[in-house]
Amino acid sequence: MKKESPWYKHFDLIFVISPTALSDDKMRPLLDDIGDQFYDTLSNDVLEDIIAKTEAYTERLERKNKRGKPNYLIVYDDCIHMIKSKNASLVTKLATQNRHMLLTNVYLLQKWNTYLPTLIRSNLDCVSFFHTDNKAELDSFVKEIGTDEYKLMKLYEFATAEPYSFLHINMYSQPIRYFRRFDPIEWKAN
Repeated sequence: MKKESPWYKHFDLIFVISPTALSDDKMRPLLDDIGDQFYDTLSNDVLEDIIAKTEAYTERLERKNKRGKPNYLIVYDDCIHMIKSKNASLVTKLATQNRHMLLTNVYLLQKWNTYLPTLIRSNLDCVSFFHTDNKAELDSFVKEIGTDEYKLMKLYEFATAEPYSFLHINMYSQPIRYFRRFDPIEWKAN
């Protein structure tokens, strides 16, 4: 809710689940801002607490006759490996029913398909993929995302040619849109 935040007034409540955020100085301002909406572990209890907080907040707004609908954000940072079979159903529910819950999920992870379940990957609207030296990881990403693997590989190579740059794909828009960082890429086939 700080004016200098790029997400200022976009989300009514932001939740962060991360076992490593407390040791990351870049995360400190966000954690200070969200207070008790930070969790250091991913479990059903945590997810149920988040759902309860969003429902209570929505009910408060309805009682006050506030216009508009609230928006919620959950950031899963370095915690997807904590998804166990007993947690998976609630995590996937939040991923597949997010539109009905006015919820945006952001998954920050090191491996594309090692920990993130297929059901969640298939429901992603946007993906940002950074440079990797792991050919198997890149091949897996290209095969899963692209209908035109050649095109996607060329877009990836272009978008990640500079340090810290990434390929961002908006699969929600039709046709699918591609970005270098968040700058649009115009694809011209050779």
